[in-house]
Amino acid sequence: IHGAGTWMEISTQTECQLNNIQYWFLRLVLQVGQGAPKPSLLWDFGILDMKLRIWIEKAMLLLHIRRLDEDSLARKVYLDQVSNKWPGLVQEVEQICLELDIQSPAITKQSHKVYRNNLVSACHEKNKEMLISECEGKTKCERMLNEDYGRKEYVDMELIGNVRDTYKARFGMLDFADNYKNDRRFAGVGGLCKCKRDRESEPHLLSGQCEVFGEIRASYGDLKDDESLVKFFKEVLNKRDKIDEEAKKRVGTD
Repeated sequence: IHGAGTWMEISTQTECQLNNIQYWFLRLVLQVGQGAPKPSLLWDFGILDMKLRIWIEKAMLLLHIRRLDEDSLARKVYLDQVSNKWPGLVQEVEQICLELDIQSPAITKQSHKVYRNNLVSACHEKNKEMLISECEGKTKCERMLNEDYGRKEYVDMELIGNVRDTYKARFGMLDFADNYKNDRRFAGVGGLCKCKRDRESEPHLLSGQCEVFGEIRASYGDLKDDESLVKFFKEVLNKRDKIDEEAKKRVGTD
């Protein structure tokens, strides 16, 4: 987004395209497919929607231009825009500030650093509202409604593999049949759990009622912390793999 402060009259379609690039990158880092709920990708990493990132660039550019020497060309254009109310950067930033409920860079007396900090904070508040609105009705994002907004501690883990496992456990992206209903890997069992009584879903496994994996669930507490949740699901997946291996051996023996 280098030079994004000069991007005028950006369409909604362009904003969507920019966001799709950002989502693609985050999915690549996390090694998840397009089934990953988009709000969760920004939520756990504390990353702003691309529209808001561009808003910051525009507001800071206007503040910079306003404080240039009076004989500079950019400052003269800025003053003409203000006096004539021409469409362009000034009017767009004024609208941005109204939406964010912050002081306009055209009148602020704050330093660049202080103003930018306040601007970024306001954008994160807006980002939070947007993500909460987007997650409504999405089962995989329900946990977001009961959490504080912002970059999660697990993101700063040393090993990227741990970050990926935690994200997948938090947002229903682990290799369970109910998370991948159209995946051929689970077609042979009809999406059922090894207990054959319910679908292989995270709620079923967490309920502790599964005859196959219930003992594992009983060895964990309320599973409210992410670390325990990841360990639990890893243990379930390991046991499931062993069951599959034993089944293959029996078939080979027969």
